[in-house]
Amino acid sequence: MNYLLLDTRLDIGPVSKVQGNIMDEIEKDYVELDLTIMNETALAFSLTDGDNQEWVPKSQIFYDESEAFIGSTTQFQIPEWLAIENGFI
Repeated sequence: MNYLLLDTRLDIGPVSKVQGNIMDEIEKDYVELDLTIMNETALAFSLTDGDNQEWVPKSQIFYDESEAFIGSTTQFQIPEWLAIENGFI
């Protein structure tokens, strides 16, 4: 997944340079974890790593929707602070 965030109020230079810097920051702040989906609502997943089970907002994570269903173990990209807060790392 590539995301490009621009603040149009600033002269920030070439887009490719900005995109690279943003992706570097995103990758540093996220961790990849294989977690099992125990339950789901429209806004969140109940995820477990085998030791901890916590509700995680879908708006805070990245995942492959085609692999995300109850009972599946799926790779999630989760903000590091959220993974720590939920005891996943």
